[in-house]
Amino acid sequence: MRISFLMMAFGLTTSPVLVSLAVGLLTLTALYQVFRSGFKLRSLSWYECLPILLFLGNAIWYFFTNNHASMLTELRIKLPLLLIPFALHYIPRLSFKQILQTLQVFIIVLSAVLVATITNYLLHQETIDQLLLQSKAVPIITLSKHFSHIYFGVMASFTLLGAWYLFTIQHKWTRYVWLSFALFIFTGLHIISSRTGLVTAYGAIFIEGIRYMLVKKAYVRGLIVFFLIGFGAVIAIKTVPALKNKVVNTMDDFDHYRKQHNLADWSLTRRLIVLKLSTELIGRHPIVGVSPADSRDSLSNLYMKYHYDIPEEDRITDPHNQYLQYGVDIGLCGTFILLTIIFYPIIVLGKRIHPLLLALLIVSAIGMLFESLLERQFGVSFFMFFWSLFVVKPLPSD
Repeated sequence: MRISFLMMAFGLTTSPVLVSLAVGLLTLTALYQVFRSGFKLRSLSWYECLPILLFLGNAIWYFFTNNHASMLTELRIKLPLLLIPFALHYIPRLSFKQILQTLQVFIIVLSAVLVATITNYLLHQETIDQLLLQSKAVPIITLSKHFSHIYFGVMASFTLLGAWYLFTIQHKWTRYVWLSFALFIFTGLHIISSRTGLVTAYGAIFIEGIRYMLVKKAYVRGLIVFFLIGFGAVIAIKTVPALKNKVVNTMDDFDHYRKQHNLADWSLTRRLIVLKLSTELIGRHPIVGVSPADSRDSLSNLYMKYHYDIPEEDRITDPHNQYLQYGVDIGLCGTFILLTIIFYPIIVLGKRIHPLLLALLIVSAIGMLFESLLERQFGVSFFMFFWSLFVVKPLPSD
């Protein structure tokens, strides 16, 4: 079982093969436990069943679409919605120490990927800085050729808060090791200039700061920290070349969207267009959506309807927003289930929510505004693994 958790902690930022092996081993372990107990095990609560319900909401479309090959691909990617909650529910209960050890490995591996990414950026700084002005991204240096900088930014935001939490709960010299990891990850996000990563990180820090101020009643200290972080962000924009170029690119991007000029050359412009088209598509099919297998074709048809000056190969045909993605794919019912998964613990637990669970939910909630995180293996496995780790195996109170 520990091997499975190590595989997952290593694989989430390095290798899809390791992620698949980890999910497979966890599932086999769970099946063995079910068989060993004579099928007499505790049933999942309604909240723990929600990701499984999301998977079934996608799976049912297999019987109502003609695009079966695409539908099978979608279901294969989304299997962690079904398998990970089931597996972590039925495997032997983890101790809090084991949960923290898994988090620590994940932080270390992600930091190593960040070191490699920053090193590659510094070696090719002039070239990459120019690419940033052209709506390109700093390449993430890892074992997977298709690892998205957006997914990395969201995961890095979570490890930032995770490392900070480890710093707050330890009293030995090791706490400063985790503080160093937190500071490095925060600094690294500015160097690689991930828009989604930075927005997610700052948003999560702000919300965690509000929680800390309310729980500890340290309002003056919290406001001072907010001011320092804001001041540091302004300095970073002025001094970090990659971040400065990304800000310039973002402003130019908005200007081109406003003028509707050279739409194909600008990343943010194309995202804003697909958000608009996705909203219209949901309005046409609000209850059950158009199916995960047919959503791309449906959005492509809307591109042709409005005659956008974007070549077919440059069109974005997924919403890049998880809430809209489920609205398009399986209707607003799917979006409601997702919102419940994310916000139910925050509403019910309030100030009593564990900082790690809050960090995961807030980082995911913000990240899903800018990317369909549950539509790729890395994203869905990351969210479901830590969600199951913190929810199915409840965290102790601080």
